[in-house]
Amino acid sequence: MEATRQLREEHRVIEKAIPMLERVAATSVGAEEVLEFFRVFVDRCHHGKEELYLFPALESRGVLRREGFVLELLKEHGVARRYVGDLAGLIHPATVDGNESSRQLLDERVRDLVALLREHIAKEEERLWPLAERLLTMEDDAALVAGFADLQHNLIGERDYCKYLNWARLWG
Repeated sequence: MEATRQLREEHRVIEKAIPMLERVAATSVGAEEVLEFFRVFVDRCHHGKEELYLFPALESRGVLRREGFVLELLKEHGVARRYVGDLAGLIHPATVDGNESSRQLLDERVRDLVALLREHIAKEEERLWPLAERLLTMEDDAALVAGFADLQHNLIGERDYCKYLNWARLWG
């Protein structure tokens, strides 16, 4: 399935960016870019593809969105979103101002986000993609791929999408 292949490729990109997230927590170097990557590429683009296209397609095939596994994944998207927002407010006080409580909270949030992302990726690859590949038709796949392309083009544009891919490649 082309749609799940694309999402898997994005997981590889996200995995390359995780070490940079951990480095930013220690030094604040590159913080703006890393936070932008997680806000735009991970949340708006990757999670957007799932939330706006994949989950509704699964729902059309009988997988309930408001309960069970898909609801669990949606909640994790929300938690990741909150953690990234927390990081944005913690980096400067923790690394530049030297505020010790901010430093501790920053370290905790980075550990929490990294653990969440790794577990989330594993869940999707072990359970979500096989479910999608079993339930969705070739027509569904074509519609997902078209939706993904539309979201990617209209949300961030191909130039910025490539920029995020390059950042992750350089970070990884």
